[in-house]
Order: sequence, then structure tokens, then C-alpha cells
Amino acid sequence: MVAKRVEEELERRKDEIEAEVRRRVEEAKKIMEKQMLEELERQREAELEAQKMKEVMKSFTLRLWVVEVCSAFFGKIKRLRY
Repeated sequence: MVAKRVEEELERRKDEIEAEVRRRVEEAKKIMEKQMLEELERQREAELEAQKMKEVMKSFTLRLWVVEVCSAFFGKIKRLRY
């Protein structure tokens, strides 16, 4: 009879331990999933920022080119007047 009670108690504890392990594994999965999603969001934001910077640099380069062309053009006009 005592052996039977000990066996039942061990079985009960085994079930409790397995349930606790499952709970902790699920909790760890949720934490990891959240961290992965946050990292993906950071990467997406970094890519958007890099794209914006690329567009700004293109615009700046174009403006600089226009200034150089205008400067060269107006420089030639000034030389022709004198």
C-alpha cells in the first residue's frame, strides 16, 4: 500500500514537472519570438534609413552638379562680356 502511494505521488510529480517544463519552454519561445520580431523591425528601420540617405545623397549630388554647370555657364558669359 505504501509502495502504491509512493508510485502515485511520483507519477503526479512527474506530470507536474513535465507541465512546468512545457510552460517554461512556451514562455521562452514567446520571448525569443518577440526578440526576433524586434530585431527584424530594427533591421527594417535601418534599411529604410539607408534608403533615405541614399536618396538624399542622390539629390545632393544632382544639386551640386547643377551648381557646377550653372557656375561654368555664367563664368563663360562673364568672360565673353569683358
